[in-house]
Amino acid sequence: MYNSPPLWEQAMRLFLSLFFAFSVTVGSLLTGPSVGAGDNMLMVVEVFARATAGQAKNGAAFLTVMNHGSEDDFLVAVETTAAKRPELHTHIHDNGIMRMRQVAEIKVPAGGSAALKPGGDHVMLMGLVAPLMAGAALPLVLVFKHAGRITVDVPIGSVAAAAPPGSAHSGHSGHHMKPAKKN
Repeated sequence: MYNSPPLWEQAMRLFLSLFFAFSVTVGSLLTGPSVGAGDNMLMVVEVFARATAGQAKNGAAFLTVMNHGSEDDFLVAVETTAAKRPELHTHIHDNGIMRMRQVAEIKVPAGGSAALKPGGDHVMLMGLVAPLMAGAALPLVLVFKHAGRITVDVPIGSVAAAAPPGSAHSGHSGHHMKPAKKN
């Protein structure tokens, strides 16, 4: 039998989620996107996660990485305080069945992009610390082989979200840019 948390704990979770979402929104309005010099940069766009249903212990985040540089880069890890094991995943066909599998890296080709989207490559959030609530946001650090670390604030949409909350598939909400490092 499931015993729900005390009312004060539920209220505190809601308050913290709303406070974090408000802080992220105000922070992004005040600072805007970070921009690197020249054409050697990665840009992270269309960042979002889906709210979790019920007592789900896992979630997913999606985004697109655009590489304006002249060399390929690779997304090699993700970090977050929202989950015990954030991983890079893909979907594969295995005897007619779609299965998720962890991958070591996701290539972001020079002059191209890598789309992490529902049904394809994505960030899997294993062992959520708390449910992902629509309207809130979660911090995510993307670790690239050449560009290093890029921190993004991930808005959480509905359970069935296919794009960032409030997006009309415009393609450029939530820009995050960082210059790619030269080797």
